[in-house]
Amino acid sequence: MGSKPLKIQVGAASLRPMWVVASILLIGALAMLVGGVVMQLVYHITLAPLWVGIFAGILLSIPLEIWDFPNPDVIIKAITLKDRLLMVCFGLVIGLGAILLYALNLFVPVLHWGIKAFFVPGVVIGGLLFGVGVAVAGYFPGTIWIALGQGRRDAVYAVIGGLLGALTWSLIFGQARYFFWDTLNFGPITWPTLFGLTTKVDELIVAVIFGLLMVSMWLFIPRRQGGKACVLHLTGKTKEVMPLEDEISEFKEDYPKIPDYVIELSPFSSPVHRG
Repeated sequence: MGSKPLKIQVGAASLRPMWVVASILLIGALAMLVGGVVMQLVYHITLAPLWVGIFAGILLSIPLEIWDFPNPDVIIKAITLKDRLLMVCFGLVIGLGAILLYALNLFVPVLHWGIKAFFVPGVVIGGLLFGVGVAVAGYFPGTIWIALGQGRRDAVYAVIGGLLGALTWSLIFGQARYFFWDTLNFGPITWPTLFGLTTKVDELIVAVIFGLLMVSMWLFIPRRQGGKACVLHLTGKTKEVMPLEDEISEFKEDYPKIPDYVIELSPFSSPVHRG
């Protein structure tokens, strides 16, 4: 008798650690937000100390490592829309953040937004370089260092490339500043200013509309092609499965030159899969 094909399934039990870590991350983020408001209103300090950034980096890197986001294959699947979880996570964070910050803006006298100017050449060309770099390397600037700590050899080349890119930009910045920074520079632009809205209440209304659109991606966008919405997938309310053979076939299609013995050592070759 032939054995039944092994399948990968995300169930409620396997999701419990993820939600625990996500809850800790949320509590830490809210604590930093409240701390920032207190520093500004009570102590009149507008610049956070350096240790806050270190704490935030550690707090974020731990769940990223647990959820396997430093894996280049995870990033590449997100960019090619084969796995939309990362995109939906970004939408959730941006949407909730916009609503929360503009709600605080009603009560805090002055918020230091730090909105950057919209200089068209710098934003467009810089965005293209960033996107192409992430797609080629399979790493975001932050996940490179997590992958390096995991012992991924390809992360070494990504680190070297990033440092060379930063050095190159530092050397040409003086000559390139005029074109990238000053050409077609329209100053800070937000959605409220585009519609001529200036009051704090108007800004909050725009933020709520924008935020709900971002958050709604959880309700309507499936994680994988032909699957269920991400909110159902990540709450264990769907019986969505992917045969292991299909996962391996998809991997071979993406990386045809990788030997079979490497595929056998890859994370999804084990019944314990990170989902």
